[in-house]
Amino acid sequence: PEVARRAEIENLSMPSFLKKENLRDKQGRRPDDPDYDPSTLFIPEEDLATCSKAMRQYWEVKSQHFDKLVIFKIWRLYYTYNEDAMVFHRLLDLRLAGRTDFPVLYFQEITLKNYLPKLCLLYTSPSPRDS
Repeated sequence: PEVARRAEIENLSMPSFLKKENLRDKQGRRPDDPDYDPSTLFIPEEDLATCSKAMRQYWEVKSQHFDKLVIFKIWRLYYTYNEDAMVFHRLLDLRLAGRTDFPVLYFQEITLKNYLPKLCLLYTSPSPRDS
């Protein structure tokens, strides 16, 4: 399962700032820097400028919370993208939308109550670093 999951993620069409060779935190530090902050992400303005409003909003939030799952509401739908969409897909058994190389996941506001127990359990579970 882990190999299949990695293969799924590797087949995603990642923005250039997410590629291993370009990955940096908000302060521009690379992952091999001892002061690297894995909870933030540097996204060049020129990349944000090419995004739709919704995608720009997603990436602006994700850049501040790179180590968290990000999902946001537009009208009566909740959306998430890329790796976060893959996690929600596996965790909640929801269908992916969009292209196969750029997953999008969304669900209706009215169904949120069905997913909250799993999401809250995920949120309160200790991380491997804490155990």
